[in-house]
Amino acid sequence: MIGAGVTSGLSAITTASDWFNIVFPGYNTNFLFFILFFLPSLFVMPMMIACGDRISFKIRLIWSMIISAVIIAIWPAIIRFTPTITALVISSIFVFILGFFAGVTKASYKGIGSCLPK
Repeated sequence: MIGAGVTSGLSAITTASDWFNIVFPGYNTNFLFFILFFLPSLFVMPMMIACGDRISFKIRLIWSMIISAVIIAIWPAIIRFTPTITALVISSIFVFILGFFAGVTKASYKGIGSCLPK
């Protein structure tokens, strides 16, 4: 379950990449969204290593997965009912948020792995 939670945001973006190119013609959404997805991990991973123990493991995982699932669920409706440039901006924000929570989940996943017996 944890592995699926880590990759759910990236899987949603990868699966819908052709659709994003149709909805946002002229914008290189493949490049833009992947940069926006992986950029937060550069900051979240060190932050979680430094102070992740102050937040419980359950809260980090459960809330990361819930928020990611809600974003993935409402995203197509927001794109459908907003103007193109607004939908692109909102999509970019969603991708950044998904990347942030993927970084939290990855750091939590690695943290629990360090607690396992050798």
